[in-house]
Amino acid sequence: MSVAADHVAARRGLWERVAAEAETKVAVVAFAAIALHVLDDSFFQPEPGTSAADHLVSGLLPVALLVGAAVAYPRLRPGLRAALAVVLGVLGIVMGSIEAAYYAPSEGPLW
Repeated sequence: MSVAADHVAARRGLWERVAAEAETKVAVVAFAAIALHVLDDSFFQPEPGTSAADHLVSGLLPVALLVGAAVAYPRLRPGLRAALAVVLGVLGIVMGSIEAAYYAPSEGPLW
């Protein structure tokens, strides 16, 4: 192989590495946002009439799973990373939209 071909191959490897690091950072930030929502819903602003102690399992178990997913994410193969991101992304969207619909006003426009 020539010197020019080695240089091009090295550039492609660097670009792929930078893209993979950016993808990992975006996924970890998204997992953290979902975990923050779970913590907020379970402990910081529990339903009226309940305390934070009532939500220990339902609050800490999803957060522990999200932390485990964030730690394991960079080590997974691309297909497993994609599946994990899709599943957790859909669950995060559903959790957020259900809560928004629950607290939406019953009459009049939403704005």
